[in-house]
Amino acid sequence: MNDMKSKIHYGILTFLLITGVSLAFTTFMDWFIPSPLISFIFEMLALGLFAVARDKRKETLTLFSIATYINLIIASFIYKIWTFETIFTRIEMTRFSLLIFLLISLLLIIAYLRAKKSYKQVQGNQPHNNSWHISKNKLKKIQDSDDIYINLGIFEKTDKK
Repeated sequence: MNDMKSKIHYGILTFLLITGVSLAFTTFMDWFIPSPLISFIFEMLALGLFAVARDKRKETLTLFSIATYINLIIASFIYKIWTFETIFTRIEMTRFSLLIFLLISLLLIIAYLRAKKSYKQVQGNQPHNNSWHISKNKLKKIQDSDDIYINLGIFEKTDKK
């Protein structure tokens, strides 16, 4: 059952990624400029897949598809609202924004993946702090002494199965 879900997930993810790259290519070549609403719908599908992505490969592919659709939304908005035709034409500005935002999103994805990897390495190498554990004999001495102490609670280890 889980293998079937994984295949379906990869199928939908592949479809979204190929669609996003082909829409970006057609936008860059000025063959077809998609509506921001179409890109937004595909982006929401990709965000839904990101919520259930469990392994690194799926997460990376989903991030690339999300970034592609965000860039398509921005580029199509720029194509619709650009009116300064004397400086740059609409398609030149769309191409420029598509390239710049794709490079920025690629760098942000790489930074996110490196930060996540670094966080997991640091988290896994943390030494376990047992300095606050005290033995029963020492607890008995503390309780019997005239010193004031504060009991913040009882720590119980649970067996995770």
